[in-house]
Amino acid sequence: MKLFNAVIAAAVASDKNWNNVSKKGGKHGRVPMGSGKGDRLLLHYPICMSYPDHPNCKADCVKTFTSFSGEINVQDYESYVSCMWEIKLPPTRTIEFQFVGDFDLEYHQQCGYDRVHIFSGSRDGDNQRQGRFCGPRGDGLPYDGSKRNVEVNGEMNFFTTPYDIRNNNAIVGFDADQSFVGGGFTLKWNSHKMYEYDFTDVFEAHEFVTKTAQHLFNSVMFNTDREKRVYTKQLAGRINAASLRALQNNPGSPDGFKKRKCAKSEGESVTNETVQVMKDLADNESADFRDAMAAMSALITEYLGDCRIGGKRWPVRVTDFANKVEGDRTA
Repeated sequence: MKLFNAVIAAAVASDKNWNNVSKKGGKHGRVPMGSGKGDRLLLHYPICMSYPDHPNCKADCVKTFTSFSGEINVQDYESYVSCMWEIKLPPTRTIEFQFVGDFDLEYHQQCGYDRVHIFSGSRDGDNQRQGRFCGPRGDGLPYDGSKRNVEVNGEMNFFTTPYDIRNNNAIVGFDADQSFVGGGFTLKWNSHKMYEYDFTDVFEAHEFVTKTAQHLFNSVMFNTDREKRVYTKQLAGRINAASLRALQNNPGSPDGFKKRKCAKSEGESVTNETVQVMKDLADNESADFRDAMAAMSALITEYLGDCRIGGKRWPVRVTDFANKVEGDRTA
């Protein structure tokens, strides 16, 4: 008997080779499996990633995909299921993920029972955790036991919006313990060209560095969910959105915008020096949040150097924020 059902709707027809089985559990009727004894807590890495020969890892549950888009749909699984899917695309592309539809896995404060892992990178090379998902723990969105993704005002990376992992390789793992089963999940991936911005245009450069900052911000470890929510709002509102508004209110802005004498006209190209900063950030495979905010500061210095917000010049505010976010934390 098959351990679970996984349907892959991929862009390449040869990838479509999974079949349906009947539903066993669900949000309103999880089924207890086994005696409940033993070590239920499973953490850190997918079992099939750490122990490829583990008896829970079946041949039909470990697969590699090379299609630019696809779907992993685990609808009905049993206990002691361990799966791993690798996505390997050309180095010119980057992968984004989003869970769609119902997400029904058992909740644990660290997602140590039934959980979905997502890593950027490859099993044989460098890799970094992007999330370890389970839950939800109440009526809200699903939960990330690694605390890298938290719900803010009903929004959460990977669920309400797609999340770009900024890598052409990814690992998705799924492990279930021996106690309860749920309805499962559906995870979609898409990809796009990694470098699609004109760094000489101030607004495209701003969009690039904003998305990069948000991505690297997500890798910062915070002490509490609340602390991350506070900094998330500040990054989105006081830095990214506010700097974009300031750029739009420049001497060359259209009618209807407030003209700011301190701002440089959007009609002027970004200087070669700042363009190089953007390129360096794009090519930096080990960049951290401070690197992204340094690039933001370089762009803001060029276009908004004399502008102030809350009594501080823009570059100072951006640098101070980056230092507060990173502090003594390690990504």
